[in-house]
Amino acid sequence: MQSLLLRSLMVLAALALPILSSPGHGRAQVLGPDPYFPSQAATLEALTLLPAPPQPGTANQAANVQLLNIVSSTATPQMVAAAQWDANPSVFDFSQVLGPNFSAEKLPVTNTFFNKVIINIENTNINLDKLYHSQGPVSPDSYPSAHTLLGFVDGVILADMVPEKKDQLLTYGVQFGLNRLILGAHWPTDVTAGQMEAALLLPALYASPQFQSDFAQAKTEVRAQLGLK
Repeated sequence: MQSLLLRSLMVLAALALPILSSPGHGRAQVLGPDPYFPSQAATLEALTLLPAPPQPGTANQAANVQLLNIVSSTATPQMVAAAQWDANPSVFDFSQVLGPNFSAEKLPVTNTFFNKVIINIENTNINLDKLYHSQGPVSPDSYPSAHTLLGFVDGVILADMVPEKKDQLLTYGVQFGLNRLILGAHWPTDVTAGQMEAALLLPALYASPQFQSDFAQAKTEVRAQLGLK
């Protein structure tokens, strides 16, 4: 109990400090006020649930390297091209499932809603990245994977809006994380941690009355644009 309390106090102190940018990392600063849930509280909860990332020189990190090499070296050109589609992730990448009418230009309410979702979950992820400070294959502060988190969260929310395509949307959302392995951009443990983080943050989103209100408006807009009743 004492060690957990000490750890929590250390984390709170770190979160109180300005998050400074570092070379090669574009998401160093939090993105703005949290729209739906307090990201600092979510960060503390995540730290109690997520395992620490493997350290260099350990057997677990060697397994990370081996698995990433297998995935990236066996990926076909078609798989690499598909993975590059969401290299700069957006909820509107899901137009691959929902069609060309699913776009920011045609869905302004939905665009605003998902931007708010991104701010809230990214704020939590930025906190975790900086606290873990785990070097990835490409960039520092790689754990948990933000791509994985965004794809998973967006996929679940969209599946709730368009249950007619639930399976395709959830599969596509999970693929965001797998694509990071195909491109050699994240360790497998970064991707797993991103999935675990998504499972933690989704209930926090849905528990927010403001989220529920914004979700209902976006859902109405999406279904109307897609010609769904």
